[in-house]
Amino acid sequence: MPRPLQLGVAAFVALICLTLVGLDLVDAWQQRSREIDYGRRAGANLARSLGQHAEDTIRTADATIIGLTRRLEIDGGSPENLGQLHDIMAMRIASFPALVGFVVANADGECVATSLPQAASQCRHSGAEYLEYHRTHPGTDPHLGTPVKLAGSWIIPLSRRFDRADGSFAGVVAAEISIKYFQDFYDTFELGRHGAIVLLLADGIVLARRPFVEANIGRSLGNGPLFRDYLPRAPMGTVELTSSADGIVRLTSYRRVGSYPLVISVALAVEDILKPWRTNLRAHLVRTAIVILVIGLLGARLAAQIRQRQRVETAHARTAAAYRLLAENTTDMIMRIGPDSRRLYVSPASRELLGYEPEELLGRPNGELVHPDDRPEWVASFTSSGALLGRELTQAIYRVIRKDGGAVWVEARRRQLPDGDGFVVSVRDISARKRAEERLEQANRRLAALTKEDGLTGLANRRHFDETLDAEFRRAAREATALSLIMLDVDHFKMFNDSYGHPAGDRCLRAIGVSLKGLLRRPADLAARYGGEEFAILLPSTPLAGAVEIAERARAAVRALRIEHACNPDRIVTISLGVATFAQRPDFPDPDDLVAAADRALYAAKASGRDRVCTAASAPAVAPGHVALPQP
Repeated sequence: MPRPLQLGVAAFVALICLTLVGLDLVDAWQQRSREIDYGRRAGANLARSLGQHAEDTIRTADATIIGLTRRLEIDGGSPENLGQLHDIMAMRIASFPALVGFVVANADGECVATSLPQAASQCRHSGAEYLEYHRTHPGTDPHLGTPVKLAGSWIIPLSRRFDRADGSFAGVVAAEISIKYFQDFYDTFELGRHGAIVLLLADGIVLARRPFVEANIGRSLGNGPLFRDYLPRAPMGTVELTSSADGIVRLTSYRRVGSYPLVISVALAVEDILKPWRTNLRAHLVRTAIVILVIGLLGARLAAQIRQRQRVETAHARTAAAYRLLAENTTDMIMRIGPDSRRLYVSPASRELLGYEPEELLGRPNGELVHPDDRPEWVASFTSSGALLGRELTQAIYRVIRKDGGAVWVEARRRQLPDGDGFVVSVRDISARKRAEERLEQANRRLAALTKEDGLTGLANRRHFDETLDAEFRRAAREATALSLIMLDVDHFKMFNDSYGHPAGDRCLRAIGVSLKGLLRRPADLAARYGGEEFAILLPSTPLAGAVEIAERARAAVRALRIEHACNPDRIVTISLGVATFAQRPDFPDPDDLVAAADRALYAAKASGRDRVCTAASAPAVAPGHVALPQP
């Protein structure tokens, strides 16, 4: 063929290959950005959860200390009272694994009571630092000390001062919190090869770290970039830091912890975050290279076919006889259609495919047997001006009517003959393939539904909830409509599981799921299992008052189940609910803030006594049974 045509084919193939490579590179970069963004969100969520865990652990120990100090200030340090204190401390340590021991020391630093067994020969405590602190700091605020190693184990001392009746310093009550408790908990998280979790005091002293290196306990990071550059600006955030020790770049999510002088830090190595992406990228590049190779081979083949076209046309007369022989013996039905769209030749395969003898079909219009429902597809493929004039080969999939009245799926390929002398059509029975495709499509639909459903409760799962929340949040922002979110939690569910067993807990969660699902009437409303015993209800186009009403109905519906819960005040299962509404407010810039607001409202409901509804609205709600929180 002429050289310009060869160059044109080569240029076309090169353009296709470059386009494929360019699209792959753009897609790879976008996927990388999505992986990094997911890593940021995962780190921030983990930091929030670990911060809450640390705060709850310290608060539990602190609550016991408060009780002990008040008892000492009221009942004094008599031997009888100190003996009772010993029993209380021992009981608390037995019920809470984070606690190693309790110590009561007088103003001179002498140990007067301890959680150690009565037979212990001496009383241990790490009192020098916190004794001096409380001696010089009047007041009842707790003091969280630097880590201390006692009897081979690292502990964190938490202490409070107690006073005499005249207000003078009488001594301290201290709890020894196990650092190993935090270490064991942090070791349960998979953070990748280079990930780290660090719990620190507010001044940068390391309390616990995963992976554990004993030399790091008590080490100060106060001069590091996190405490020097970022914590002074914001109490929480996610930053990209390069380690001075190993040069690894990590996404570090940090946050101050509640009302105690603690900081939690979760560091995920960018290398670990992108490891799956790199693996997929390599595999994708290999596939792309194969596709490019195939395209190149096809291009070369196309050039060869163009060169051979003239020889093929010369041999057309000889191959016609061979083609007829093939048509007579193939399972595909072969037809020749004249310029007037009537059949000039039909192969014997028509008997099996259509139930007609070839002679019965000769001279009749080609489209007479096309199923009425599929005629638009047939017309578009075979009788349009583009199919008649612009393409040598066309194909379509449609149904035809057999002689016995049944329908059969066929795939027809039509090639235009030279000089406009009609067409050659091959028709193949693909009914079995269509049935297989339909079964596969049904299976895919069932699988898609299962990926959005929580297996225990039948509600939407966390992934489906997150996707729906993101879409509805954008829609509410775009259309300036209200979007309400209800976060709810089963009250004292851990004690329920401990008392009745996990199977009973599962039945309880299923019953609550059915109850919540029955409350929703609109297709857009969504009830989901958020995690564990926590549920979420998403209410698009619903103002705060409407959301509170639904929350109250949910609370009443769960009470109406009358599920026995001996550890709950009413001795039945109840729920606490938090409600937040997005209505074009600047304090809810993204969905996470709406979730956080609803979560704070839920926490307030639990803190206010449970079995109630709290809102995050700035104005107090009037519906009975709920409490209003000011927005942050």
